[in-house]
Amino acid sequence: MAYASDWILGVHIPEDGGLSPALVDASFDEARWFFPHYFPDKPATVATCESWMLDPYLVARLPDSNIASFARRFTLDRCTDAPTDAVYFTFRQRGLGNLDKLPRETSLQRIVLERIDDGGTWQLGHGHLAL
Repeated sequence: MAYASDWILGVHIPEDGGLSPALVDASFDEARWFFPHYFPDKPATVATCESWMLDPYLVARLPDSNIASFARRFTLDRCTDAPTDAVYFTFRQRGLGNLDKLPRETSLQRIVLERIDDGGTWQLGHGHLAL
């Protein structure tokens, strides 16, 4: 996918950071200030994100969540199969073995495991947004 920007910022979702709309707004506001201030010769007007959190299935199942709010910021360019990403980032378990032993205490945990139980495959969403 070609973007009009000279430089493209990659969005990282920190494990211990929140995804509330206010925190995400603050992070993007900081990027909008930081990069032109310190790198004025390298304009960046686009940010990209590749994450299982951009999977449309997750947004549809948790429409009022901070994850869905975050995902809706991006224009989804494409999705690719990533069957283990959701399991890893939700449970910190590599692979799809012993899923029956994982907790189903939160709605996110249940959705991640139910999709696999139902024969579905988690997707890695590739998206972009204008800064």
